[in-house]
Amino acid sequence: MWIIRLALGKPYTFFVLAIAILLFGPLAILRTPIDIFPDIRLPVVSVVWTYNGLPPSEFSDRIITYFERQMTTAVNDIDHIESQSLPGVGVINVFFHPNVRINGALAQVTSIAQTVLRRLPPGITRPQILAYNASSVPILQLALSSPTLSDQQLYDLSNNFIRPQLAEVEGAAVPSPYGGKARQVMVDIDPNALHPKNLSPADITSAILAQNLILPSGTAKVGAFEYNVRLNASPTALDELNDLPVKSVDGATIYLRDVAHVRDGYSPQQNLVRVDGHRSVLTTIQKNGSVSTLDVISHVKALLPKIKAGAPPELNIDLVGEQAPNLALAAVAVLPRVPDIPVGVPSTLVERRPDVAAAERRTAAANTAIGVARAAYFPRLTLTAAGGYESTGAADWLSAPNRLWAVGPAAALMLFDTGTRHAEVARAQSALTEATERYRATVLSAFQEVADNLALLDLLRRESTEQQQAATAAARALELATNRYTEGAVNYLDVVVAQASALQADRAVLNLQVRQLTASVGLIRGLGGGWREGDLPSSHDAAALPHNGAGATTARP
Repeated sequence: MWIIRLALGKPYTFFVLAIAILLFGPLAILRTPIDIFPDIRLPVVSVVWTYNGLPPSEFSDRIITYFERQMTTAVNDIDHIESQSLPGVGVINVFFHPNVRINGALAQVTSIAQTVLRRLPPGITRPQILAYNASSVPILQLALSSPTLSDQQLYDLSNNFIRPQLAEVEGAAVPSPYGGKARQVMVDIDPNALHPKNLSPADITSAILAQNLILPSGTAKVGAFEYNVRLNASPTALDELNDLPVKSVDGATIYLRDVAHVRDGYSPQQNLVRVDGHRSVLTTIQKNGSVSTLDVISHVKALLPKIKAGAPPELNIDLVGEQAPNLALAAVAVLPRVPDIPVGVPSTLVERRPDVAAAERRTAAANTAIGVARAAYFPRLTLTAAGGYESTGAADWLSAPNRLWAVGPAAALMLFDTGTRHAEVARAQSALTEATERYRATVLSAFQEVADNLALLDLLRRESTEQQQAATAAARALELATNRYTEGAVNYLDVVVAQASALQADRAVLNLQVRQLTASVGLIRGLGGGWREGDLPSSHDAAALPHNGAGATTARP
């Protein structure tokens, strides 16, 4: 009640305050920024080093590590440093404390980068130093495609025609485009032509650098006129590079065209973009600074008609992306339901596996081979009969033909090769032992595969239940955060954090479902087609194998 007494005691003061609120309220509403992303003031300075051809391990040891150590002694207010080494490129992200003066930090990083330049490997270029914050995020994408223009032309239009115009938009940052092919003059060297002329690739490089120069020539004043003078220091056409002399040997000049070929090409393509199945180029527009995201989007859309009017008519420029409030993802089909698999399955199901059946048949064949080897002990008797008309008398019928004398050597051979027969039987028995052990190993491996998948499915089932409960709790937390934001109790950053937690929980549930489905497929494969005896017919007769007649039978493990 004290404020009421104060208002009644000083009515003019409160009257003036009401007029001030009435006057300055609409002005504050008009000047309040409207944005869909929170302004996260986390200053970051990126230092990008380039040294073509240097592997990541060498880049990390000789450049990145040394520069990080020097920064810690000369740059203030560093929160932490993150770095990444790639082939020919090293990126260092320096994160500062939120209250740091980013201009001063940028000056310190630039100063130490120029200082350590002489201590780094020779020939390295000066680093590219960029300052940005966590609010710099991609908001729009322009897809460039054409039925007639090549990848090189699309990249050139995006990089040299569209990017400079988009840079005029306040708060917009346009990095290099994705996709396409960056134009580059290529010199294809023929090694077979270099060797006979005693040349090396270094000689080709030196010849091009020495005869492709940009030199200031000045002007020449003749009478009342002053003319611009151009020197013949650089070829004016691409094909003229093929006519550069490389070396003179015994009065004969070797030209570049004799050992190499210069052509209009492109650098190795690092990424590929497709729109509707056709190759295209993607230009990303990022929000930079404290400018409203909605303002950047509206200014880019207003600039698109002007860009399209100056572009070739066969170039298609499509706006890819949506404003965050209008973004909606269509529902997709859920994963197949994880089948209900019992904890235990009959072990007889393993018999229909192709590898088990094959191993069993091989064991049966080896068992039969023992009987074949032992049957070789028994002699073979061959009965023959022959007749003719050459005999002139009955007495000749009783004379023994010459064929009868082969009985003696054949009988002797049958009596004296018992060692070979014993060896054949021993070999067959060894083959049976080997086949039996392989059969046992195949069955044990099948049992192990089935048991592992059953245990994994049981573990994933329990883990999926707990993860589903966590996802339900995360969805409930997101609902509460959204309600609090709607009522004005919290800012939108709390909603974003809750959305990230709910998304992570849902992804964990889907990941577990995928793992369950994979384990189910592994179990079906391990059991030879299913986990119920009535699913598939047995692939072979499960009856006991027959005896081989010699006392040996096939044992099942």
